[in-house]
Amino acid sequence: MIPTTINKTQYDCNGVQTVFPFAFKIFNETDIVVILRDSVGKETTLEFLSDYDVTAENDDFSDGGNVETFETYDSGNSLTIMRVLELKQETKYKNLEKFPAQTFENDLDKQTCIAQQILEKISRAIQTAVTDEETSLEIPSKLERAGNLFGFDAEGRPMAVTGISGAPTTEFMATLLDDETAAAALTTLGISAFIQTLLDDANAAAALTTLGISAFIQTLLVAVNAGAARTTLDVYSKVEIDGMVYQWIPVADPSQGWLQSVTSWTGTDDFDNHGAIIDFSSVVPTGTIAILCTVGHYSQGGTSMYRGNGDTNISNTPFTDNENSHVLTAESSNADIRKPREIWLGADYKIQVTINHTSIDLHFSPPIAVYVPIGAA
Repeated sequence: MIPTTINKTQYDCNGVQTVFPFAFKIFNETDIVVILRDSVGKETTLEFLSDYDVTAENDDFSDGGNVETFETYDSGNSLTIMRVLELKQETKYKNLEKFPAQTFENDLDKQTCIAQQILEKISRAIQTAVTDEETSLEIPSKLERAGNLFGFDAEGRPMAVTGISGAPTTEFMATLLDDETAAAALTTLGISAFIQTLLDDANAAAALTTLGISAFIQTLLVAVNAGAARTTLDVYSKVEIDGMVYQWIPVADPSQGWLQSVTSWTGTDDFDNHGAIIDFSSVVPTGTIAILCTVGHYSQGGTSMYRGNGDTNISNTPFTDNENSHVLTAESSNADIRKPREIWLGADYKIQVTINHTSIDLHFSPPIAVYVPIGAA
């Protein structure tokens, strides 16, 4: 009995599995064909007893069995297990003998399996629609087909097509399809030689060069933000002061940690007598007039003020005289705060600092940007 039309099964390999069950009847171990398909579609028919064995309990294959491969196959491969019988009938029945029911059923099963085998092949063949008129699908001879294309005539019959001229296509597409190179095809498409040189550029930089865009403009086009673009354009905060042009320059690799800290004060609101001097002379270029650095205000809420060292234009007692333009930090709570601050230096690259509460701790980082002269105005 053949209760199913299934005559093949397929498995995706995983690099581990070696036993692959099948659930259809066979009559002999050699009735199984195993095909390995790799990740690019190449098929290899495995050899019985060299690459695999076929087993079943008590060698009874009436309900199927197992294909056992002698090696594993990596993921991306697949195995197809198919029943393929010889198209023979080798049982000879004699007159007046006792009817061999089991042999007869086995032969009927085999003929059913052969019919399924043929049906499986037919299902993979090219077929016309059921509603088509009867038309011969006999293909041209090998001699006619050699070196030509496969096509169909006006009646839908197979024909050998000689070159593009024999294929059903528009006149324009024919001129495109017979081009021997990509450059010739691009010319047929009306793409100019200049655009062709642009299309074959391997990257954006090469394309920009083909377009005649200078290296300077290319660096401007790839700027990641407005600040980077301003730097490329050399217009980043330039200011003329006393006949010199000054510009903010980022420090390429700013030092980490605190440069100087003040955690003890002898009094308040007095630069000269109770203040502190913060010295940036060792970390700024000659001519620097201002810096951008991080200032930490710790321990106690309050306010700190600063002036360039020796700058007598700012009162020595800035809190009393409301010198609010030189506030350095101003915190209302006792939180630990660190913020970037723009600080104008004295001629010796130092500043004086005073506070309104002696419990304030101040910390100064090395500069992250400096304001320096870049030339005469």
